[in-house]
Amino acid sequence: MLTTGSEYTDNFFRSRSAAQSNFRQTAVSDLALKLSGPAHRADLRYRPTVAYSTLLEEVAHFHALEAAGSYDLTPFLTLRASDNFTRSDNPTITDPNTLRVGRVTTNQNLAALELPYRTETWSLTPQGSWQITTNEGNEGAAEERSNILTLGLNGAVTLVPWNAGLHAGLETIRAQFRLSDDFSGETYRLGANRSFGPQVELTADGSLTVRRPDGREAFTIAHVLFGSRYQPWETLALRGGIGYDHTDVTERAGTQGLTYTAQASYTGASFTLLAKSDLSIQESFTQAQDVGLVRSLNFELRLTYPATDSLTLTGIGKWGRNEFLESGADRKDTVRSWILSASLQLTRTLRLNGSWERTQRDSTLTAQEFSVNTFRLDLLADLR
Repeated sequence: MLTTGSEYTDNFFRSRSAAQSNFRQTAVSDLALKLSGPAHRADLRYRPTVAYSTLLEEVAHFHALEAAGSYDLTPFLTLRASDNFTRSDNPTITDPNTLRVGRVTTNQNLAALELPYRTETWSLTPQGSWQITTNEGNEGAAEERSNILTLGLNGAVTLVPWNAGLHAGLETIRAQFRLSDDFSGETYRLGANRSFGPQVELTADGSLTVRRPDGREAFTIAHVLFGSRYQPWETLALRGGIGYDHTDVTERAGTQGLTYTAQASYTGASFTLLAKSDLSIQESFTQAQDVGLVRSLNFELRLTYPATDSLTLTGIGKWGRNEFLESGADRKDTVRSWILSASLQLTRTLRLNGSWERTQRDSTLTAQEFSVNTFRLDLLADLR
């Protein structure tokens, strides 16, 4: 797969008061390799990108590498390994929850290893991962870095006569940051599920997370969620849950209360509609600069319309509210995002994609506010 594209951004660095526009041209290749045998499988995918920006007046190189492999040691025991490396300055990748201001280039490598032992009625899976992230900020900004090591053990039991299952897990973590406090901790998980035929399923999940930041008092995060899945027809699927979150990281409002998740999807002959919303307390340490716990409320509506056999139109609207529970400045952000896109199949091997995206963030801290419009046009050639 080869892709060439052009992108115009009216506020490249996502600044509140000093917006600078940028025109970028990109060339992307998508290379894949698959190997398989009686007891092993390996998948490799590499997507290098060359980009020239008129604002920076330089050529940048970005990369995305995904590697995964498995080997059956016995009929019940399998060794699995994966490694994912990304270098990008796309805010969708570097800041998926729109928590930060400015634009950074992120280098992230996540290596994972697991050894599941599975039978027909139970499984036990030791696993571990190591994630290294560096963020290269604007000129004059200090480089951010995180080093996160995680070890865990998960187990599951299937109760066949009742169409039910139980699962439990333990995870230990050690995180080191540049610009933020290092911490260690554990997460304990317990859950159950029961199916009532192919259309209905009930779930119950709970977790207790302990965090011990260096130089600060330890705190906990407790979470419980009771959920359900209902699919009355093949075209309609409903999911939802209600729960409760509590943390003692601070005594301010918002550290405890009801949480929920809701999702409805409809797939028809003329259009596809997805609506979802959730409210929860989240950890943000996936950012190289850890901003602490965030109470997050999100809504999303997505409509896909196949106008013709070769033209597909998509519209997406998002609204989010983030309250930073550990911020001494009482920071609350509201993020709105709109996306309109079209995909036109020109020939069997050529496809033309165009999109417009607007993101706007309002905040109780005016320095955190910005708005940005992005227009993009891509031509894809599938050479397979």
